[in-house]
Amino acid sequence: MLSTETNSLNLILMKIKMPAQTVASRSSGSRSNSIVKPQGVFAIILALMALLTLPAHAGNVFLRVNDAAGTSSVTGSTNWNPVGVPSPGNTYFTTNTSGVGLQMRTPTGLVTNAFASGALVLCTNVNGESLIIKGDQGSVIIVTNLIMAGGSVANGGNAAGTATTNTLAGFISVVSGSRFNSTAAGRAIVIVAAITNGVSPITNQNAGAIWIFGTNNGFIGKMVVNTGCTLRITNQFNLGGNPATFTAAQRAASNSESRSASATGRSSKP
Repeated sequence: MLSTETNSLNLILMKIKMPAQTVASRSSGSRSNSIVKPQGVFAIILALMALLTLPAHAGNVFLRVNDAAGTSSVTGSTNWNPVGVPSPGNTYFTTNTSGVGLQMRTPTGLVTNAFASGALVLCTNVNGESLIIKGDQGSVIIVTNLIMAGGSVANGGNAAGTATTNTLAGFISVVSGSRFNSTAAGRAIVIVAAITNGVSPITNQNAGAIWIFGTNNGFIGKMVVNTGCTLRITNQFNLGGNPATFTAAQRAASNSESRSASATGRSSKP
């Protein structure tokens, strides 16, 4: 029997509309060489996204078990229920059919992968992360319809555990409080994906860095930065739009560092 969370998400999926245009990345000014510049990968992202179609949702597919080290359900088939490689039209959930949250990984190595589905729904995993990026330095994962429903995107380092900076591209909808997790110092996630809608909070956590470069006017949820995390942006639009009414702590930081990577070089530290 499907969980109440999954059933309610099915209704939400029918209401989500994808933007007609991709959002061009913005220059981020001078940055450390260890950080992947969005313009360096954007041409690849646009080319791969152009190959993906977005037909109506045909069916729901669930994880059977967690992806083991060195395996990936982004391109693999055996961990999905029903079995099969991801295909356009289906909606993929990071839970099993009972609603228990599980963990999927991206492929290892220096790769650019596009998740070929109608949607990928990241659900709450009480035992860990929902989607772990495991590529080598400079790898890119593209999800054209990523729905964050209490789940997380994390940088797990490469196959050897070495710190990396990797890129998440596509479009994101936030339907329940979710997380970006750098997991450790020296690790970073560069989010060029546009957060197109959502009122639930996004929490950025741990001692690495989260770079948010999309134009996220449709997102009006809280942007929270937890202890030790560095959040970097190019302009105020990366943080989302303004809610219709005043919301206390709309941008919240706790013993963390928030920086602007714009040409002005401004930074602020609470």
